Amino acid sequence: AGDSWSDVKSSTVNEYLRSMSTLDMSAKDFRTWHATVLMAAVLAWHTPVPRSATARNKAVRAGYLEVSEALGNTPAVCKSSYVDPRVVDLYHSGTVISLPPRKRSDDAMRSALEKEVLDLLRTDPDDD
Repeated sequence: AGDSWSDVKSSTVNEYLRSMSTLDMSAKDFRTWHATVLMAAVLAWHTPVPRSATARNKAVRAGYLEVSEALGNTPAVCKSSYVDPRVVDLYHSGTVISLPPRKRSDDAMRSALEKEVLDLLRTDPDDD
């Protein structure tokens, strides 16, 4: 019986997440977080941040393309629905995450990237 497939609806997954976390969350929150972390990492690879708006826009477009490929969406959908726009705004103002040194495990690298993104999103752009 363990070898059969079950049709899992997003409403079932979302209901489970809410009941287990006691938070008002959905599976989209995980996709949004993953997209935001990936975009922050991609933009950090484009450092130093270019002075020209054209070069920055090119890096941002490349970032949306990479994120869209990872999520299986279009760059436009990633921009409008998944990547936190503060990551891109901060990039344009010259602020990116510090890429952690390569770690032995994917989990350690992901955890370090996520901490960097949390710190980035706590950045007050008026503190410059």
